[in-house]
Amino acid sequence: MSIPTERNRRSRLMRLLRLSPCPILFLGAVGIALTVFAGIGDQDFLLVDAGMAMLALAGVLIVAVLWGGVYLQVVEASRGMPGLRSVEEPTPLPEPAAELETFKRALSGLGFRHDGWFSLDDFDETHVSAWTHDAHAAVAFIQYFPAGGFLRLRIVRKFPNGGILVSSTRLTDLAYAPPQGLYLQARKRTSVEELWAWHLEAEALFPIGEATPNGPRELYVEVAARWAGHRRRDRTWLLAVEPIEECWRIYWLCGMPLRGQFERGWTTPFWQ
Repeated sequence: MSIPTERNRRSRLMRLLRLSPCPILFLGAVGIALTVFAGIGDQDFLLVDAGMAMLALAGVLIVAVLWGGVYLQVVEASRGMPGLRSVEEPTPLPEPAAELETFKRALSGLGFRHDGWFSLDDFDETHVSAWTHDAHAAVAFIQYFPAGGFLRLRIVRKFPNGGILVSSTRLTDLAYAPPQGLYLQARKRTSVEELWAWHLEAEALFPIGEATPNGPRELYVEVAARWAGHRRRDRTWLLAVEPIEECWRIYWLCGMPLRGQFERGWTTPFWQ
């Protein structure tokens, strides 16, 4: 019998993490039931203690699963996403399916051409539809998250000296400061046409010529690897999660164009 590769082991671990919330929620439900029903009537404190212990254990396990999922996703991204694979177009529920068709029509109307689907081996099993522009050095990515049933859009351009501009509708992208040379602006609930126009306005800030060509997948992986590598430079990054600071960044940066970020000192142009 062949020894499983490291990639297969990580894939199996991620699959286990995806399935783990079901038994953990069941454990929590049993704990609640024991605590409530044992405390009514005969006051069986032994069962109450058992229920409270099960609730505490479920809480600890949920935190461990969330931290484990974040750890694996960041590590996988920093290593170039070895679990990335080609897939067929997913079949979303009616509402996200209609939104997906709207995205596809809008991108086609703006001169983008579909360049296939690929899937990430992450906690959300993210599916990504890549689109390249026929006349402009930019790539668009429709991100579909099956677990939540929602879609987000990214438009990315890489410049010859390595700088990368990302315009997104995924607000959680704003939670962490990107590394130097990677610039991000994000808007909530905006159309494809509005995001594209916003992206072109930000591109005009870069005193750079034509972009360096990259394949869509390679560009997607490079953006993720830069971000993840930047986070992992701090060896305590997994313990340094600050939800309040993340929400604060999202609140202030949501809808702020790149020019505004430069003017307010949120980020510094790499050419200065």
